[in-house]
Amino acid sequence: MRPAGNVNENQRASLLAYFDGAALNYPQAVEPAFAPLAEALVRYAALQPGEQVIDLGTGSGLAARLAAGEGRFVVALDLSHKMLLAARQQKTPRLIRGDLHRVGLRTDVFDVALAAFAFNSTDPTLSLREACRILRPGGRLVLHEWGVIDPLSELVSDTIAGYAVEEAPPELATLREAMDQPLPWDDIEDEDDLLEALQEAGFARIEIESLTIPVRLPDVGTFIRYKLAWPSRRAELAAMPDEVRRLCLHDLEENLAARAENDGGLLWQPVVVRARACKPARG
Repeated sequence: MRPAGNVNENQRASLLAYFDGAALNYPQAVEPAFAPLAEALVRYAALQPGEQVIDLGTGSGLAARLAAGEGRFVVALDLSHKMLLAARQQKTPRLIRGDLHRVGLRTDVFDVALAAFAFNSTDPTLSLREACRILRPGGRLVLHEWGVIDPLSELVSDTIAGYAVEEAPPELATLREAMDQPLPWDDIEDEDDLLEALQEAGFARIEIESLTIPVRLPDVGTFIRYKLAWPSRRAELAAMPDEVRRLCLHDLEENLAARAENDGGLLWQPVVVRARACKPARG
């Protein structure tokens, strides 16, 4: 694995603005697609009654809410204030604003740290070590990250790219530049790299696997709303002339409809890398 560099302040500001921009419609547009993935993560965590759990990078609090119950104390942490407002509107309890590089909580507190696609915007040399620090000895980190791009997601990206303007207005140009900047997590290219990063962060008893999680969506529109919830795609569409935008959205709907099932539903099959790792017990 190549050495990872820190997320610099410009990148941090860009990421914060990006997730702030996604927060407004996140519960309505993103949660319907993410819910089965969050449910799979929480099942994989095998949470026990009474455990203390933190959901890192909670977004609108989906995994945190699923983890609640059976006497568990669940904390939901996110860097984005607007995401935390969305989580509060969804009645997510115990919200904390914090950076995964510097969580700001005491050492040896939690039995479980959940992370649903939370680390890919971080420097793993810092964020994974912080996750280990806040766990109690014997505590476990359970994470999901994206694997190789799935065909439906690739179709959406390719369709929008085919209509994207060449001469971007200033706001879109800035966003494109920010999206093209490499992040330290990009150095984790495969399961061996992730294993090494977790070991270097202090974890042991590490299990890693890639799997496809089937997500059945009621219709094509649900998938389109999820994919267009992100500021980069909204900006690409906004920069297109009206007629071009209409053609793009029509093609997007037609291309996805060709993949739909007989009842109009859509089977999305994202590839997920999941891992479970334990903080070594003392002694």
